Parts: sequence; C-alpha cells; structure tokens
Amino acid sequence: MEDDFLKTLLKNPVQRSDEQSLQVIDSFCQSIRDYTSQKVECWREPGFATSFGQEWRVTIKPAARAYQQILFRAYVPLNGYPVQIDLYAGEMTKCANEAALRKVLNNFLKQRTVQETIEYLSNSASVSAAG
Repeated sequence: MEDDFLKTLLKNPVQRSDEQSLQVIDSFCQSIRDYTSQKVECWREPGFATSFGQEWRVTIKPAARAYQQILFRAYVPLNGYPVQIDLYAGEMTKCANEAALRKVLNNFLKQRTVQETIEYLSNSASVSAAG
C-alpha cells in the first residue's frame, strides 16, 4: 500500500530562509549583553509554531540570577518575512523586511520602560554578585 501522506510531503517541500530575520533578533540580544557588560543575558528561545510562523521568545535575565522575563515575542515564518512582533502593545507589528524589523526593534529599545527594565536587571546582577 502506498503512503499518500508521504507522497504529499515529498511533493511539497518547504524551503527555509529565516536566517536573516533570526540574525537581526540575535544582534538585538547581543547589543543588550554588550551594553550591560554581560550583566544581563538575552537570548531567543523557541515557542509554538503558529499560522504567523515559529514563535521566538526574546528573554532577558540578570546573569547571576535565576529569574527571567520575556521582552517580546517574534513570529518568524520559514521564508523569513513578514516577521510579526508582539511588543505587548495590543496588536502585533508586521515587519515586511530587515529594515522594518530593525526599525521596530530600535524604537522598542527607546521606550523608557524597556530601558528601565534592562537597567534594573543589570543592577540586580551587580547586587547579586556583591551579595
């Protein structure tokens, strides 16, 4: 008996090209680590696969502490774009290309609450290291 499900999968392969969008997110995280002199860790971890794409949870934590917090969620399709960003502002922001993604993430870093969160976590790491 032939497996028609396997035939379907073989006839419809998915081409993956999400590396560029993921590199932008990784660069965002590296900037936070560099800005805080490695006192704050930042990384992306996979969540659920959705109709928007693979969910990536961009997470930060003080280097010397166990607690962590999700900064935002990015939904990246396998073809790379459009990336949907959930900044907890009500609706997701759609980024059609790398320039739009960089602009959205830079504007996010300009928000006072985001800056204060990074500073608080950086100081938490210092207090933990000293105590």
